[in-house]
Amino acid sequence: MKKPLLVSLLLSFTAACDPSTPPSDAGGTSLVCSEEGAMRIAECGFCGMVSQTCSDGRWTMASACLGAGPCEPASVQTRVGPVRCTPEQRLCGADCQWGEWLAAGSPGECEPGQLIGCGDGTDTYRVCSAECRYAEVCTSG
Repeated sequence: MKKPLLVSLLLSFTAACDPSTPPSDAGGTSLVCSEEGAMRIAECGFCGMVSQTCSDGRWTMASACLGAGPCEPASVQTRVGPVRCTPEQRLCGADCQWGEWLAAGSPGECEPGQLIGCGDGTDTYRVCSAECRYAEVCTSG
């Protein structure tokens, strides 16, 4: 018995897809089909959709994956922020789009390359490292 189109579409939306592989049948178990020329919409990539056609007993992609986002929902990216090496993170939303970068820790004590006098009455200074920390040892210029 042929499934109604709406049921087929709803089942295909439940399949989880790896963006590097073509979409699979509902539940990720099979690409086998029985009605030559039948069409369906399936998930692909991260939140994307693809049109498929039944050809020679297998579902084949009839269109490119459309609307796919850059990330998998709930995944997290981490980076060193642009201000005093502040660690930052962002979360991928249910729509497969990255959220805003948010501080995820304390900033460093200085900007890389910044100089601070040693305060000992001499012409010496400490240099801020790439890790946003002042050197322990004073340097003369």
